Parts: sequence; structure tokens; C-alpha cells
Amino acid sequence: GWCVRAKGRNSCMTASRLLASLFFFCVSTLVAATSDSSPLPLITKLQHEHANRAPTHPQRYHGRLPHRARRLSDSTLTRSNTVPIRLLTNYDSLFEDRAPKYSACFREGEWFRRGLPSVQPHATASGPADRVETCVRGDGEGSSASDGCWGKCLADDVITASGRAKLISVVDLLANDVSKYLAVRPTANLSFTVSDGAYARALTAKGYTPEASCAADCRVLSGVHVADGYCDGGLGWGSDVVLSVTKPPGIAGVAGTGSSCASDQSGRPLWIVLAWHKALSGIESKTTASAAEAERGFVMHEILHGLGFVNSMFNYARDSAGQRKYMI
Repeated sequence: GWCVRAKGRNSCMTASRLLASLFFFCVSTLVAATSDSSPLPLITKLQHEHANRAPTHPQRYHGRLPHRARRLSDSTLTRSNTVPIRLLTNYDSLFEDRAPKYSACFREGEWFRRGLPSVQPHATASGPADRVETCVRGDGEGSSASDGCWGKCLADDVITASGRAKLISVVDLLANDVSKYLAVRPTANLSFTVSDGAYARALTAKGYTPEASCAADCRVLSGVHVADGYCDGGLGWGSDVVLSVTKPPGIAGVAGTGSSCASDQSGRPLWIVLAWHKALSGIESKTTASAAEAERGFVMHEILHGLGFVNSMFNYARDSAGQRKYMI
């Protein structure tokens, strides 16, 4: 449930006006950002393949837990029952001591992993058990990324201290603007659950052993660092959505991707991921203001994808009676 804050109106936009606005917004941001197509993030690919099944983390809104079967028409969004969305930005995955193993590059020549390659990690050394690079770099890279592969970090993949600092400054500046456009029913105390994850079978099918953890799908499938405090320590309280920023090794022609890895009982995204694929050298030498202006379209576009404005969500959207609408 998102409410677009229409200027000068006392209520939220209707679904048709919302979709029209998002269509024009997405077209304009795509033109401003990049014309390159992006491979689907692993979590999004699994959502497409499993009827938009989302990792569920039940939430309370206004102090109570809505029944799963409650009619959507009983929960109409208005200006009086929504507030500007509160994003909690998280940059833990950009730091070597917190980033999940093989998810990011901190030194040239180190091993990285995309997706769930069939070859398991080496038992005692870094990298794959067979020591073979399978990630194609350059043309055709998207296809090997979708299948899962192992590769070695290039200079442009590396997260430097100065590049990380500039990325954080840029995203902080732009993420603050999201609350100007979207409003939601406020979450009472945003928190997540401990489990093997919604897609544990995808791991076992590739030979990986699922491990119960806080927001497991975010950690395993999205390459996000998830502190235990998001499940039992109140780290998410006071927010409606966690926005994690990651910097995976670059993919030729891809600026980045936006996805969600955790949702509430109604399918509303609670944890979204902005994966920045471009080399940080592109923003490192710019001022924060000029870099933010140059990247605004790209960042806002990917955040919108993470918040649910993506084909799988539209494809499996349901009406007030709970019937699938077949929008696309």
C-alpha cells in the first residue's frame, strides 16, 4: 500500500492515476539514467518464477496486526491514515568487515561470486572449489551473472574509501526526496523474522545448506549485511522501509538494479536493495551536489523498483476482493 502525495489534493491518487504517474516518471528517469537493460537480481528472478512469492515478515500498523484475509477495500489509503514514507538507509554492505563474503570487491584480484553457482566455495581457501573463473567480463556478462558464476575483481570493481564516502553522501541526499512523493500507513515497530528464508529450496537445489538468520533472503540472495538487531534489537524502529546499498562487481552496460528482499503480510516491501554496479570513479571526483544531480534519475528509478513498482508485482496484483487483476 503506497499513497502518492498529490499536491493540493486531500486524498491519495486513484490506482489509475498512480499507474499513469509512475509510467511517466519511470520513462523520464530511464532516459535520464541509462538506456542499458539490466539482468534481474537473483531475488527478483525467483519472485518472477514463483508467482511473486515474497519473504514474509508480519508487521503491526497503528498498533494492530491486520488479518491476512481482510479485504483491501477496508484499508483505503488517505492523507489522514498515511504519513510520508520513512526510509532507513543502510550502508553496512559497503564495508569489508560487514559485507557478506564474496559479495563485493575490496582488492583487485580477489574472488567474487554472483548468484548461486553450482560449484561450492573452497573448503579452506578463498574462491570456488575448482579454482575456475566462470563469470564472463564484458560482452555477454549478463547471461553468466543470471546463471551464477565465480570471478576475480577488476580495478573498477573495488570499493575505495573515498568512493564509498561519496556514494553514501549521494544516496543520503537523494533518498531524502522519496518521502516527498510517497506516503504509507506507518509501521509501528519495523522488525524482521529469523528463518531459513522463503527460497531455501533454491539454495538446496544448488547444493547450498540454508542457515536460519535474520532476514535470511536479504543476506543470502541480495548480498546484504543484516545485523541481528533488525530482528530482536529494534534497529528498524521508527522506519517503514530499510534501504540497503550494495556495490557488487560491475556488469558491462548496467548502471545498477533495484529489488526487494523482505515484505509484510500483504506483500508490501520492507527491505529494498539498491545495487550500484557502476565504477565509483564516475562520482568520486565530483562534488556531492553534481554527482547527485547526475545520478538522480538512476537512483530514484531503482528505489521505485525496490518499493514494488516492478513487473512481477503488477503481474500478480489483486483487487479489493482478492482476485488477481492480470494487469500485464
